[in-house]
Amino acid sequence: MYLSPLGARQMSPAARSLAVILLTSATLFYAPTTAHAGDFWDEVREPGLRAFRLATTRAQSALTSHRFSVALASADQAIALIPDRGLPHAIRAQALGETGRHAESAAAYHRALSLDEDVLDDLTLGARAGELLARAGDLELAATILSDVADRMPRSPTRRLTFTLYADVLLARGPEHLQDAIRAFRYAMRDSPIVDTRAHLGLALALLRQGEREHALELARRVAGSGRLATVLSSLPLPEGEQMARRALALEAIGDPTGARESWERAATGPWEAHARSMLTPTRARRRGRRAR
Repeated sequence: MYLSPLGARQMSPAARSLAVILLTSATLFYAPTTAHAGDFWDEVREPGLRAFRLATTRAQSALTSHRFSVALASADQAIALIPDRGLPHAIRAQALGETGRHAESAAAYHRALSLDEDVLDDLTLGARAGELLARAGDLELAATILSDVADRMPRSPTRRLTFTLYADVLLARGPEHLQDAIRAFRYAMRDSPIVDTRAHLGLALALLRQGEREHALELARRVAGSGRLATVLSSLPLPEGEQMARRALALEAIGDPTGARESWERAATGPWEAHARSMLTPTRARRRGRRAR
């Protein structure tokens, strides 16, 4: 609405008042809201931001509903628009890990954290990242993330499982992390009202590696007797050597030296190779003793 100065002077006072009211109303009606105005100026400052936000939201939604191919495609779209934001890289990392592309997943997690060190602060996102990094063999970053996530979780079954995974990862990293792994296993078991077979078996292996053989065999015997050994081993997101070491210990505990020896041979790799090889000699000696009797 436009009023010329001449037209305004020719109006009566009542007409001028009405015109002012109408002009003010029109201005308020057509003016953008604060949110829309903010979006507009954000887009001016950073072209593509609105499309980036839409793609990131779509990727998050797809990840939550386990539509990993859609999550990956949407995350890639967001990254193509604005490549230096951490969240779409983290979503991309999880989508890759969920579909078995573990090396690419680990690289994407490193990229996400290099852009935003707080990108995995969300407990669910962080816990899943820790497990997928463990599956990728990136135990150092997995341990760092899981330590932070487990400390911040409220007491719950999820927290217990996260502490158990953290302990598993620490143990897999080698002898220098043995004591921390034992403490984490004990903490996970203390936090549980039920017998946690995975934590029991992990602690048993840690104690064996510390030299507490009898205590280790006792704990391993409980797991083997539960009938859940295969389930526990298949759920471990760890290198094969760690799975085979647990299997070997459980088989020794139930008196299967042949199966134990075969498993110790397969466990002789990585930072615990020397320990696994040291277990082969006493296993053979026990078998010879049984044949002699």
